[in-house]
Amino acid sequence: MVTYLKISAERRCHCGMMDKQYLGIFFWIILGLFFGLALFFLLVQVPPQPPPQNNATLNETPGQVPEAINITIIAAPDCDRCDSATVLLEQLQDVAPVYNVTVGQVTTIDAASPQAVSLISRYGIKKLPTMIISSNIQSNQQFLSIWQSNIGTRESDGSLVFRALYLPYYDTEKQSVVGLVKGIAINATSCEECIDASAFFVSLESEIVGMQFSNETLLQETDQEAEALIAQHNITKLPTLLLSEDAMAYDFFNQSIVKYGTIENGWFVLRNVTPPYVDLEANHSVRGILQSILLVNSSCGECFNMSLFANYIESSRGLFIKNTTTYEINSSEGTALVSRYNITSIPTVLYPPEAAIYPGFEDFWFAQNNTRESDGWYVFRAQHLLALPYQNLTG
Repeated sequence: MVTYLKISAERRCHCGMMDKQYLGIFFWIILGLFFGLALFFLLVQVPPQPPPQNNATLNETPGQVPEAINITIIAAPDCDRCDSATVLLEQLQDVAPVYNVTVGQVTTIDAASPQAVSLISRYGIKKLPTMIISSNIQSNQQFLSIWQSNIGTRESDGSLVFRALYLPYYDTEKQSVVGLVKGIAINATSCEECIDASAFFVSLESEIVGMQFSNETLLQETDQEAEALIAQHNITKLPTLLLSEDAMAYDFFNQSIVKYGTIENGWFVLRNVTPPYVDLEANHSVRGILQSILLVNSSCGECFNMSLFANYIESSRGLFIKNTTTYEINSSEGTALVSRYNITSIPTVLYPPEAAIYPGFEDFWFAQNNTRESDGWYVFRAQHLLALPYQNLTG
């Protein structure tokens, strides 16, 4: 059995496989927390139970009758995708026997009904849909403890109220749905190496983020609407993404995404775009396409594989390498590189000045005592830190 969180995320996910390039674009997404970790549901805390004996209910002792719980669900108005209470009900029906309870009558009422209005007022309910368990299950301390720590509250009259909803939900105070986002992605039409901007939506809808969209618009750079948005928001890099202010309802957005752009006129605009991208201010030039150089001695059979290590650097930093040239140490090109950059250890890798535009690259590079040369090229010099065989050229 999976947790309530995992089930809810899977039902809301319409994600595909993310390729290497737009994993780079959204490297910040995977740094955050799962939404609603507080929603871990009952079974994650339940030890394995033996099979029932003699047709007895799980956890039932002789003479003890499973306690029936009656449930009232207050539906969210005008929101078919607000399904937190439905998912919770299905989980509860699955695990109830483990806690020696049974689900009795389930009633769903409209939020505008007199009964719902009374319940919303009595319990201070701010989010819909919600679930109210009316049975006063005073004796089932394990169930009560898990409910109060992960799911909701226990009221003074003994009722249990579901509070830990995931987005989207209906806000009873604002009288509107929260968490349905409008998204606009603009492609860099003139850049074959740039990602398709639709990848932004795929990433945000993934299980990790779980953002819900009411509308997704994909524009080309030359579309009239795109040109108007570029001018209105002074957009300088493509592809980019605009999200309506509804995105601010997501904790993940506020913790991990908002710092990569600006919020203006009710829209978040992604500005810190991971390369490759089109620089609109530099005559629509494409930035971030790199040509790397490997310097090796193929006769050194015990030396570590620089190609594999370079792949690690490039993957971890999100570098887009269009072409890699390998030179032998005793070639004329290799000899020239050794002389030009005073290279003392091989194998090594060199990256061009353009690598500087990748966020965090220089912090990573200089932390390992590597260098940036006077002409801007980056030379790897930290062979000694790898604890792997390499060749010292100085003797």
